[in-house]
Amino acid sequence: MPIRFAKGDRSMRRQSRGTKVFRGAMATFVLLIVIIGLGVSFSQFAPPPAQQNPVPEGDFSIDRAMGYLKEVAKEPHPSGSAAHAEVRDYLVQQFQQLGIEVEVQQKEISQIKNVIYPQEDPKLSMYNILATIPGKSDSDNAVLITAHYDSKKGSPGTSDDGYGVATILESARAIKNGPQPQNTIYFLLSDGEELGLVGASAFAENKSIMDQTKVIINMEARGNKGVPVLFETNTNNLELIQTFQKEAQYPIAYSFAYEVYRLLPNDTDFTVYKNSGKQGYNFANIDGRDFYHAAKDTYDQASTGTLQHLGLQVLPLLKKYAFMDAAQFKGIEDSDHNAVYFPLFQKNLIVYSEAYVIPLLIGLLLLALVTLSVAIKKQHIRFSKTLIVFLLILGSLVVIAGLILLCIRVIAYLMGLPIHENIYIYNVPYSGWIMIALTLLATLLCFIGAKAMVKKFGAGNAAFGMLYHWLILAVLTSVFVKGMSYVFVLPAALSLLAILPLMFRSEKRIPTFYGYGFIIPMVIPSVMLLSPIIYLIFVSMTIGIAPVTNVLSSLAAFNVIFASLWAFDNTAAPGIQKARIRNKPIEL
Repeated sequence: MPIRFAKGDRSMRRQSRGTKVFRGAMATFVLLIVIIGLGVSFSQFAPPPAQQNPVPEGDFSIDRAMGYLKEVAKEPHPSGSAAHAEVRDYLVQQFQQLGIEVEVQQKEISQIKNVIYPQEDPKLSMYNILATIPGKSDSDNAVLITAHYDSKKGSPGTSDDGYGVATILESARAIKNGPQPQNTIYFLLSDGEELGLVGASAFAENKSIMDQTKVIINMEARGNKGVPVLFETNTNNLELIQTFQKEAQYPIAYSFAYEVYRLLPNDTDFTVYKNSGKQGYNFANIDGRDFYHAAKDTYDQASTGTLQHLGLQVLPLLKKYAFMDAAQFKGIEDSDHNAVYFPLFQKNLIVYSEAYVIPLLIGLLLLALVTLSVAIKKQHIRFSKTLIVFLLILGSLVVIAGLILLCIRVIAYLMGLPIHENIYIYNVPYSGWIMIALTLLATLLCFIGAKAMVKKFGAGNAAFGMLYHWLILAVLTSVFVKGMSYVFVLPAALSLLAILPLMFRSEKRIPTFYGYGFIIPMVIPSVMLLSPIIYLIFVSMTIGIAPVTNVLSSLAAFNVIFASLWAFDNTAAPGIQKARIRNKPIEL
């Protein structure tokens, strides 16, 4: 029997080994890029560096702020309680010791005109604490900084709203130890927020003060840790956000958070002032949701990093408005554009006007049209196949959401945890690790599905099918939710800019260096911009929101996988020669 050797067997084996090494290198590179993207994204959630003592008298001191917090959060102090009166006396005493004029404004709930929520005890009196540092200017441009000093019944209120109260006291001390401000500063510690914004409603009736006040800074909390996020302003906020961008240390703000929050039935004291047409900022930290309104929200569980970060955002902002001239206040009043904004790294806030959203979208669609036309003309893709992949990805996202929902319901059932409002699941042990496991499961399903789609329809068709999702989401958000448009417009635009040169190439394969470079704009933007959203949605809405967060993570996963497989498919592996294999065997 003759022995048969296919000509080029050795060459084939060398090529196979070289291809495996190359693919391993590319896979390692993709993993590294994903890790870098996640690292850059989550660096914004790191607390500021620990302060070095002594801290200058005019700066925010975390040690002094924690001292205030310890006294405020000794025990639960709901409105009307004896403990509440003790906290009030302590706060008044602190302002007096600082040499700051302070008064207590008392008003019975039944006498307040615009109480938003029904009250169980309309005879209960509210006691707002108002401290004032008068400005040198005789202008009517004042700034108000506020937090509520009552706690929820049964909770010491360390975070809600002890963090805000301590920040006000420490900010007042720092301002008092500096030059006299140009504009008057009002420090308001409101009562009855937990009863339904009652103290803020009473204060809003002070027409003389409200008419002077041009900007309001409010502080809240929905957990005991995490970064304090600027999550709400009033409309036409471009000038406000640009000021925040320039002045705050470690600024954290997301225009998507503002868009989401205004769709939810949630209120804070800032709601009262916002409804009165006042401009301002609303800050809150939202991690540690299980401590919100809970007995375990004690001083021992306080986060120094969260409180310090809040102070480093608020105090510089307060100082800016304390010395701002009339023309700048007029610019804020006359602003007629909203801002799109998001943090990058730990100290940078990207800000641009919503006026650019539609032009950016038009540019993106034109770029997509050119890229798609060239890709079809050069026969890199087939339009019909890209549409099939688009539908398959859509179906995959639905399946993943359903599977994760099933997993969540099973977990809640096994742990005996109730599901509130069909979403919220509180006090889940190891919820962070469970969320990571569910995300990895969704990613594995994306990888299996993506491999099958690439095998059936080709990597180029699959990548374009994925791109259609980003384009549709870019259109929807740019038209209806402009503050979230950056999440989809920027990754889609950078991906198209990376793809377009490939469509004009004459050779079938691209140089290795471009294959690596191609992956970076295809992967990093989607990972960087989606990851914070996924994280913030999770910590604010509990693990019950996992089906939604995993759809978002799957969008990023599909994008990464298709981009990588396309790069593998198109990149010429260095040092690998194509084996010329003849069908006819050689007989010996």
